[in-house]
Amino acid sequence: MSLHAEENLHLEFFLAHIEPVFAEDSNADIGLVLVALAYPFVLVVGPPVDYDRCLVDVSQPDFVAEPDDYPLKKFLERFPHVCQPIIEAHAELHRTYISGVERGVRNPTIEVLAKIASALGVLPHQLLEPPPAGAPRPGRARRRSRAPEPSE
Repeated sequence: MSLHAEENLHLEFFLAHIEPVFAEDSNADIGLVLVALAYPFVLVVGPPVDYDRCLVDVSQPDFVAEPDDYPLKKFLERFPHVCQPIIEAHAELHRTYISGVERGVRNPTIEVLAKIASALGVLPHQLLEPPPAGAPRPGRARRRSRAPEPSE
């Protein structure tokens, strides 16, 4: 797959999470993470409790915008190559993207599968093999119900 096609996958991730009502805003909530264009940077903050934050330099030659004065969606559509570094810069955004792959919401390219396999220390084809019989299925951890308190 071409680099352009991979850029589109990362752009689609953002476009799927930016609500139409906020299309003209300079920031957006992606799950519990705030992504804000404060040109020449994108600030990524969240989720609550830890409030991890990072700045990603997204400066572009021959482009000028005042901080907090240019729509994030429009910027990402104009410069889709900045989407991947933004996703990779913040762990929670990266988890949200990978979660979409796991749930079948995102269809990763061969290149993305290779990167995921490398991060997991396996070969790419191993990600496509069915799990062994009896292996736990991936999903959300379930809370155990508390045992009732013994009455005295």
